[in-house]
Amino acid sequence: MGNENLVKAITESRNFENGINRIHYSIHCSKDDAFSLLIEQVLRRIHFWNYNNANTLIKAFSDHSNPDFKNKQWAITYAAKDVVEDYYGHKTLLVENFDKSDELGQLAPINCKNSVSVENSLVNKVISLFPTDKTKLFVKSLLKYGKIATMDIFSMTDKKFEHALYDRIAYVKSNAQMFTEQLSGFDHQDTLDKLKVLGDFEYCLNKYADPMTLNSEVHTLFISNSDLFNDIFDYATKVYGMKYQGIVWESFGLINDHQLKLDEYKLIDSIIDLQQELSKQFVPKEGQVSLYEATYLS
Repeated sequence: MGNENLVKAITESRNFENGINRIHYSIHCSKDDAFSLLIEQVLRRIHFWNYNNANTLIKAFSDHSNPDFKNKQWAITYAAKDVVEDYYGHKTLLVENFDKSDELGQLAPINCKNSVSVENSLVNKVISLFPTDKTKLFVKSLLKYGKIATMDIFSMTDKKFEHALYDRIAYVKSNAQMFTEQLSGFDHQDTLDKLKVLGDFEYCLNKYADPMTLNSEVHTLFISNSDLFNDIFDYATKVYGMKYQGIVWESFGLINDHQLKLDEYKLIDSIIDLQQELSKQFVPKEGQVSLYEATYLS
């Protein structure tokens, strides 16, 4: 396993225990197996084998005053997400191999490697339209992980899965108007809300020259819209290779180190990507107000 003191420093972290529980409940393995999977992924994520001196890493994981401490805690959190995603074999939000997707409104798969994740907004809103907790869990699992994983999670045979799926499709069909109206409203308002938040971020960048003020305003924005920015940080990590998520989250605007500053730019690039993706829904025609007027000034 490598350096025992380093492993001890990592595994004694509260984030590590949370990561074990996340893996245990997500992929239904034993906690011992979750432990092994997580420690292996953490060491891989921090590029342990590139370090000549493990003491630097030990201090970063164990010393709360260490400037790299929060970033290493984020590394554990993201490592747990990696384990779960790798287990299910793909990172799509909607189901690629869902034969009856046409029955559910022809929802196309969204690949999180090429698109900002909408997991926290779209999936939760879709499942909120179903009547019972059991139904919501089934639909959420199906949309997030697909047929095979859902059958595994709910211990279903093919026949039981098809029966459950038929019941959910029948519910959608019998409430087609409600689903159409609600999902249309969700999509439009969710897009407006996200663009408003991203407009606030851009406004902060342009308005506040003082680093302390900029940090305070942006950090408040991160906290108030944590679901959205967690997705954006995750996207920045996957697409642009952001390494110091925790430092950027806490210290945006105060960073002077060149390498860390690059991660700030990666975050900004990710926000621009999301703005462009969302803006496609609001391209103004002649005589209409601009996207900025329709969202930020509304």
